[in-house]
Amino acid sequence: THLIKKETFYSFIFPLSILIHFYFLPMLIIIKYSFLLKDYLNHRNIKKNFREILIPLISLLIVAYITGYFQISAFDAMGFGYGFYSFNLAGFIDPQIAKDTINWSIIFKDIENTRGQSEGFSYLGLGGVILLIFFFINFFKNKESINQFKLPIIIIFSICIFLSISNIIYLGNDLIYEYELPKSIYGLLSITRASGRFIWIVYYLILILGIIFIFQLFSDKNKSLIAIICILAIQLIDLSPALKYYYNANVFNKIEIDSSNKNFWKKISKDFAIIKTTYYKNSSNIFPSISNQILENDFLKSDIARLGRYDRSKASSNRNILYSQLNNKKLDENTAYVIDNINHLRYLKYLYKSENVGFFFVDGVWLMLPNYKNTMNQNDIYEFNQIKVVEIKENKKHNFSINGPNEPLGLGWTFSSKSKGIWTEGNEFNILFKFKPNINKNYKLKLNINSIITKPSKNLIGSVKINGRINKNFELKNSSQSFLEFPLPNDQDEIYKIDIMIENPTSPLDLLQSPDGRMLGLLIESLEII
Repeated sequence: THLIKKETFYSFIFPLSILIHFYFLPMLIIIKYSFLLKDYLNHRNIKKNFREILIPLISLLIVAYITGYFQISAFDAMGFGYGFYSFNLAGFIDPQIAKDTINWSIIFKDIENTRGQSEGFSYLGLGGVILLIFFFINFFKNKESINQFKLPIIIIFSICIFLSISNIIYLGNDLIYEYELPKSIYGLLSITRASGRFIWIVYYLILILGIIFIFQLFSDKNKSLIAIICILAIQLIDLSPALKYYYNANVFNKIEIDSSNKNFWKKISKDFAIIKTTYYKNSSNIFPSISNQILENDFLKSDIARLGRYDRSKASSNRNILYSQLNNKKLDENTAYVIDNINHLRYLKYLYKSENVGFFFVDGVWLMLPNYKNTMNQNDIYEFNQIKVVEIKENKKHNFSINGPNEPLGLGWTFSSKSKGIWTEGNEFNILFKFKPNINKNYKLKLNINSIITKPSKNLIGSVKINGRINKNFELKNSSQSFLEFPLPNDQDEIYKIDIMIENPTSPLDLLQSPDGRMLGLLIESLEII
């Protein structure tokens, strides 16, 4: 009967964990199978232990399948971050998540650590530090009272501390030790990329077992209760600088919707069934500003979301399709387009200047609405007129940045996580800038290339258009050329729209270089007019 209850419990708790947050599942597995190992060593009942493993896993797999956990590949489940989003060895006494954030202590001072280790934030508090001392005293001294679960605790602590610290070990801001993991192991651990979160189990075990050990330390339970109350008071006093920010939830960011814009959102949700971003990804930049408006109105579909994992290859393909539609002015009249960034806005303003398309600045975001040009109000028109094309100077290198506010970039660009510059994505990318030429001088546009990605023994094939006219065809070998150069005509309107088409973009996933499924071509570092 006891076995059936235990199996039933974990058959419920495992699926529930992945419905709440994936990270809870590996944490529960570590705890569950640490105790199961002890049970096996004590009783050697293979059949019983096998059933206890198998039945919850079957339930887990069924729920995972139904809820879409297998819609993405194992490669897409991997992500950057293992070794970066880690636990710092000073984490238990570091009262701040990161520099200039809320201070959780009146006793301990902030210990600077590396960017990314906020995921391993685990300040115990002064009361928690006292419990940690009790934990160590009892764990090593009072062997009889904890013998029944000493092995599982050691296993849980060992695994969680190993995972949370990762292979790049820091004490404060100092690198203590770093070792390289085999690619297969690193790929597996990348599924739980924010490994610093595994310190949560250790954190709560310290507090829970510390309290238990205090009750075991004193024969008089009243003394134990007094000790717990004193420690709680110390803890609350120490944490008081931060707790006051949580009073009435003042610490949480709140997105307020301007009531004067509610009619606007209500109207466009009636006219446009779909609302989508011009740069779909798993964590949209515009999501915080627009999520409430999407939920409160009558939109039927949206790709503006926050996702932990997604299919990178499909996302890249969908972006490529969208860019082709936008560049060819094939807007879906049933779709409201939310413009992802200022560089997209500059480009789309130029591209649709003669079209019946309205641009609206509402609740901090720009929207592009087909057949809505005549409904722009004076504020929309004023804000829209402030958007100017970036000007490029002769013989002055302009370094590209994906997040730069003054970039001459149109569509078809994506970030580079390791190298300088930004990647081209898909079959077409655009550059838009203003340049005042000397009519008596010949100019060339030079794109400085950091890297080229192609399949082995294949060249990168493409062509260049300037203001709609074919300028140059090109064929580049992998890492054989550090720039792409072509003549720049002396156009009288001084606005240059550069369209570069690539026939055969390739993903790092196709080349088995990384799980990155984006269709890339050129990593361009800068632009020069010479």
